[in-house]
Amino acid sequence: MNFTGKNIRILIATNRLTFYGVTRYVKLLANALVEEGNEVFVVSAGYSSSSVKVLHEKINQRLISSIPENSRSGIAKTAEAIEEICLSQKIDLVHCNTPTSLKAAAIARSRTKVPVVFTVHSEPMCGIPIVGLEIDKLADKVIAVSEFIKQHLIKTGLISNKVKLIYLGIDTNKFNEGLKDLNVKKSLGIKKAERVVMCVSSLDPSKGIRYLIQAVPEILERGNNIKVVFVGDGGHRVEYEGLAKNLGIKNKVLFLGAKDNVEELLSIADIFCLPSVSEALSFSILEAMAEGKPVIATNVGGIPEAVVDKVTGLLVPPRNVRELALAINSLLEDSNLSKRLGSNAKKRVGEHFKFDRMFNETLNTFHEVTEKQ
Repeated sequence: MNFTGKNIRILIATNRLTFYGVTRYVKLLANALVEEGNEVFVVSAGYSSSSVKVLHEKINQRLISSIPENSRSGIAKTAEAIEEICLSQKIDLVHCNTPTSLKAAAIARSRTKVPVVFTVHSEPMCGIPIVGLEIDKLADKVIAVSEFIKQHLIKTGLISNKVKLIYLGIDTNKFNEGLKDLNVKKSLGIKKAERVVMCVSSLDPSKGIRYLIQAVPEILERGNNIKVVFVGDGGHRVEYEGLAKNLGIKNKVLFLGAKDNVEELLSIADIFCLPSVSEALSFSILEAMAEGKPVIATNVGGIPEAVVDKVTGLLVPPRNVRELALAINSLLEDSNLSKRLGSNAKKRVGEHFKFDRMFNETLNTFHEVTEKQ
């Protein structure tokens, strides 16, 4: 990376540190900032039962009991923590990664005058609505992780020169297009003959998990011997486990919960599948592509900016069980297509979604904001 600018003191705010995409982004960015000589503070609600420890030991982490779900008291409590750290530690910039942490940082800014940068990770239809006009009042600069998000923000009122597109970036050195680790497969109780369809995601309705489960019977009817492996956790896990049981495919679906060895687990995947209903841009899709896995995803949000249909993966309509099953079967039955898509996917990540590029563009943005301030 070798950024030569002045080191800065950054406070990163997010709702909680768990296994999922925003946390992986915070982890990569915060750790790299520290390694480059910047001082980093992180405010979060701490670790949930499914969390994994993610932060560099040099990072100053403040855990508070609730950042939260959009309650006034939760936001006020977070604002107090941000204000205290900004003033006591002479913070140069606050970097927010969720709408609620943005609201808290904006409250603190009115007293500290510390500028706020907001990275938008959420697709507008997912969770709290993302409206450009509101964000325009709260943030000094906005980072959009996909062109889809950038255009949505501008259309809904954000000043165009206030938003910058910076694609998510993956540390490609951690991923290898190598042989499957059969020991990992064996340790998970997956039979050697079973083909693995893997999904790394929160178990949330927006991720379309139920549609992948519902596609399994159609895949089995074609004679394809598969095991669908879900890496991740969430409040709907019991519901999805019940769905698999009701469909009579409980032995063909495996829920691993949150894991911190995603790279290792991806090695055993024959196909990566994320049938999201809404998505800004998925870290897990990029990680699978970096591993050289053929990806099946939906043509929603920013996904088509990474997964080019029939070139680096296959795109299907959201909520369409039949199309999803057809796509999975096509890759299971055509090894040449599968290999070609996986190889192209790995190349595309290397060209457009590398971490060094994301880091340098983000740090440059931080410096632009602090110098302007």
